[in-house]
Amino acid sequence: NYRLSSNIAINGSFQTSYVDAGAGADPGLQFDESLSADYGSDQIEWGVWDYYWRGGASAGASQNSESSTQSLGGSLGHSLARTITGVGTEVQALSATQDLSSTWTTGTPALNLAHSAGYSWSGQGAVSSESFQLDFTDSRGLTGEFRDAQQLISAQSGKDIEVWGRGELLGDVGGQLLRAESGDNENVDFSLNGRVEYNRKAAFAMRNLVYKLSCSADINRRLKGPGDEQGFRSTLRVQNRFTWSLGLLSAEFRAEFSVAEQEQDASLYFQVRRAWLGW
Repeated sequence: NYRLSSNIAINGSFQTSYVDAGAGADPGLQFDESLSADYGSDQIEWGVWDYYWRGGASAGASQNSESSTQSLGGSLGHSLARTITGVGTEVQALSATQDLSSTWTTGTPALNLAHSAGYSWSGQGAVSSESFQLDFTDSRGLTGEFRDAQQLISAQSGKDIEVWGRGELLGDVGGQLLRAESGDNENVDFSLNGRVEYNRKAAFAMRNLVYKLSCSADINRRLKGPGDEQGFRSTLRVQNRFTWSLGLLSAEFRAEFSVAEQEQDASLYFQVRRAWLGW
C-alpha cells in the first residue's frame, strides 16, 4: 500500500497458494494479483452540508493449472454529510451517498448503482454514553438478463457504563430487514441481535492484562422466499478473551462457546505477536 497524497492511494497485492481442487482436477499453484488506485476529494462546504466525491479503478488476475481470469473495475461516487451539535455532548449526524460501479470479469460486464442514507445520535455523561444509528441502503444491478436488487434497513442502539473504576459494561441491541430480488425470485429476511460485554483493564492486578467477557444472541427469520417454512434460527455465543501487551509484544487467549439450534461448538485460540517499528 502506498499513499501518494492525502487524496490518492495505490494498493497492490500478489499472492501464491497451493490448491487441491479435489477429484478430477490436478492440484497446483494458484497466483493472484491485484492493483487499485483511489482518489477522495477534500471537504467542500455546501451550505450547512459537507460534500465529498471519490473515484477509483482496479485490475486483477488469477491463474492456476486449470484456468485463468482477468478483471477490471471502476467506481465513482459522492456524498453529503452534516453534523449537528446539541446540548452538552449530544451530537447528531446525517449522511447520504450515491455510488456507481462497474466490473468486467473475463468478458462479463456488470454495472451497479447504490444509494444509502444514515442518521446517528450520541450522547455522553459522566460515567456512561448512549448511541443510536439508523441506516438505509438500496443497490441495483443495471445490466444482465436478471437485474438484481437489494434493500436493507438496519437500526442499532447501545449504551456503555463505567463500573468499578477500570471496568466497562457495554450493551447494544439491533435489527435489520433485508429484501433481495433476482429475476422472479424474492427473499425477505429479518434478524434481531443483542450483546452484553464486560471489559476490565489491569485484570488480576496485572497492569497490562485486559479481560473481556462477551455474551451475544441473534435471531434470524425468513419472512418470504424459499425456506420460509423453516421458521427462525437462533444462535447464542459466549466468549472469554485475555489480551496482554508489553511494548511491541502482545499475546491473546480466547475461549468461545456457541449454541445454534441443536448444534454446539467450542473453540480455543492463542496468539503471540511481535510488532516491528516502521511496519
